[in-house]
Amino acid sequence: MKRTHLLLLVLLYCIISFAQYNDPYRIAYDGSSYFVTNRGNGTVTEIDANNTKTTVISGLHAPTDIFYASLAGNQVLLILDSNTIKIYDTATLGLALQIPITNAVDAHDGIFNPANSNEFFISDRGGNKIIKGTVGSAPFYPVTFSTFVSNIPNPTGMCINQQGKLIVVSDTTNAKVHEINPSTGALSTVLTTQLDYFNDVTQDNEGNYYITCWGNNNLYRYTSTWTTPYLVATYNNPSGLYANLADDIMVIACTNCQKVEFSFFHLFSPKND
Repeated sequence: MKRTHLLLLVLLYCIISFAQYNDPYRIAYDGSSYFVTNRGNGTVTEIDANNTKTTVISGLHAPTDIFYASLAGNQVLLILDSNTIKIYDTATLGLALQIPITNAVDAHDGIFNPANSNEFFISDRGGNKIIKGTVGSAPFYPVTFSTFVSNIPNPTGMCINQQGKLIVVSDTTNAKVHEINPSTGALSTVLTTQLDYFNDVTQDNEGNYYITCWGNNNLYRYTSTWTTPYLVATYNNPSGLYANLADDIMVIACTNCQKVEFSFFHLFSPKND
């Protein structure tokens, strides 16, 4: 009976969606729908609550990250596309504004600072640095950019951990994981590996970290102190991760699989409660 129940859970909740994707790469969530960037054809796919997939944005060049935010009093989706931030209104999904990222070489991932809604960070994989964006005051809300941390080889995926620190993984051989203080820019290396080409990182409610690795196509889990690596699953170029912590769900974009997969964290992770 327990085995049957588990299989039903997998069938009901581990949704694997194949249609409407073209090299899916990064994922955002606005509370009701998920949005996926497609690097292959420069589009964004919306997955609604009924698992209906619709192409809602097109005409992008090479979109990498997409993230949801409240900006200047408006709910928006921000897309990193060819070193430009393209801002879309969530109500109409129309393009509202384009902001070139000053001195970016290969803007890759973006994330807002939860401790300061006027700040966000962008990993510049080609420039080996983290860029800070600062949103100015009304009525024009100008955005300025500055180099926040430099000398990080090929930074790719980022997340803010439970302690409010910025976690950054590197797209290099013998990939590393770095921790940055968002207030001071103080940088430390929290994990050194013999794995190659990390792509993205996220954290679950229990503090475990998850990393996608293009070097061997694996998804790894580490403890909150970066110990006990565990191979969760193997994909074909697993890329973006999104942690929906309210629903205990991790969303995984698999670029070469042409799919987006939804799984409960606790199906493959320790659950202390």
